[in-house]
Amino acid sequence: MSHLDKIIGISALVAGLFTMGGMLSTDAYLHGAQAEASGYDALTHLMVQDSNKSSRTDATLDVPAVATSQASAQ
Repeated sequence: MSHLDKIIGISALVAGLFTMGGMLSTDAYLHGAQAEASGYDALTHLMVQDSNKSSRTDATLDVPAVATSQASAQ
């Protein structure tokens, strides 16, 4: 059983390295990283703006309400 575990482990490692190489060569990783960074930057700006409001005491963000199909059915 030990040999089978080694073979499966090495196969998984090779498959992971091959997949990561494919992502890096097609710029999919770059686009994902840029999208994540811009989303994080936008969230940070919202949180800083919200914390600078002196009249607010709670730490919630102003998010508009979205009606769902369950809420409209009731």
